[in-house]
Amino acid sequence: MNSIKFNAQFFLVKFPILFPFLYGVILYVFPQFETELIIITILLLAETHFGATWPFFIDRVNYPFLSKNRINLIFFPVIIVIFSTLGFFIVNKLFLLIFFAANMYHVTRQSFGVGKLYCANDQEKKYQEILIYIINFIFFVIGFFRF
Repeated sequence: MNSIKFNAQFFLVKFPILFPFLYGVILYVFPQFETELIIITILLLAETHFGATWPFFIDRVNYPFLSKNRINLIFFPVIIVIFSTLGFFIVNKLFLLIFFAANMYHVTRQSFGVGKLYCANDQEKKYQEILIYIINFIFFVIGFFRF
């Protein structure tokens, strides 16, 4: 059995639950910097997460697929970026609520999908699915009432 090495990789990659706690502590200690914290979090976490797909666009092998699906793969993301930027500055609270809801949906589905990859037992998969949905719903309700 492998022993867990308590190093930076463990805490930042294998145990990323520290990020929400760190976010909460910073928000609690420095509430006057809420907007700046949101922008930094989006730039550091959200954009780098999206950046993982950039090599797909650069590889020449994918050019025919990109050309055929440029509306869905290029046009819509650019429109989303434009509306998100405008929404953040014009209707901040509504934008953050929509962004939060979309992220909760994305993270919930992603967490369940990763769980399914490592679980062969159907009963355990169902338990994990229910647990993931309950926990994410609780966090969504907490975030919703924060507004």
